[in-house]
Amino acid sequence: YSLAEVINKSALNIKKGDYNNGYVAYYALTVHQDDSSRIVNTDGLVTLVADDGQNYCLGYDGTNTEIVIPENCNVNQYAFYENTNLKEVTISDGATSIGKYAFCGCTSITSVTIPESVTKIGESAFWGCENLKLITIPEGVTSIGNGAFSYCTSLTSVVIPEGVTKIGESAFCGCSSLTSVVINGKIKKIEYCTFEDCDALESI
Repeated sequence: YSLAEVINKSALNIKKGDYNNGYVAYYALTVHQDDSSRIVNTDGLVTLVADDGQNYCLGYDGTNTEIVIPENCNVNQYAFYENTNLKEVTISDGATSIGKYAFCGCTSITSVTIPESVTKIGESAFWGCENLKLITIPEGVTSIGNGAFSYCTSLTSVVIPEGVTKIGESAFCGCSSLTSVVINGKIKKIEYCTFEDCDALESI
């Protein structure tokens, strides 16, 4: 899932997102024939400029517990998957999406700052972030993916902003400390098991 770049020096016709050739480029953000990689590691923060010109954060292999993701940089799927060292993450302005499983299993995270520019929070993006106590979902978000905040067991309250039209299946499942949910705006669909096993939930 983290194979973001394919450097094709073969005669094969490899295309980004294609399942041919053994799915080698299925998850790729860029496929090219350059001699050098487009992946950049800056003090442990790994980023890439994709074929569409969009910047993506691919992960972090440093030792700091607090990091800032640069401006205009989307968080790629699985970017911080099961990184148990991180405690505080700031996503800078200009990012538009948080990919699926981006922070899944980051059990030490207590705080994530999401900018107003983000419109999509992907499937299981924060699944199992058991020490995440507070999350502010920006007004620009339109969809919250399946299992996005499942088993965030320290989360006590959530405000769903006006722009959200769909809350995915099991989005807040197992949030055992959640007592209050405020849903604003024009929700069109709340999927199956969205608040399952939220045993402390008192009001929506």
